Amino acid sequence: ADGPLEESVTLPDGRVWRNVMTEEKAKVAETLDEYRGNFRYNLLDRNVRRFNAHVPSVVQWDDHEVRNNWYPGQILDDARYT
Repeated sequence: ADGPLEESVTLPDGRVWRNVMTEEKAKVAETLDEYRGNFRYNLLDRNVRRFNAHVPSVVQWDDHEVRNNWYPGQILDDARYT
């Protein structure tokens, strides 16, 4: 769920699942625009938009948005995080 989407995935029964693709979902977000594109991707789904319109939500930043159990002083050795 955290990695880039693949355009198509072959299911165990041989059928092919095809994802709606955007440029931002094709790679790990490294810029603010790419992060915003990842957020906007979910809004392409009309069911998500309808849910958001009818259900009050509180959103809080979590360490999983960067890396599991991340903390501000942690050195990240993955080049995508620098």
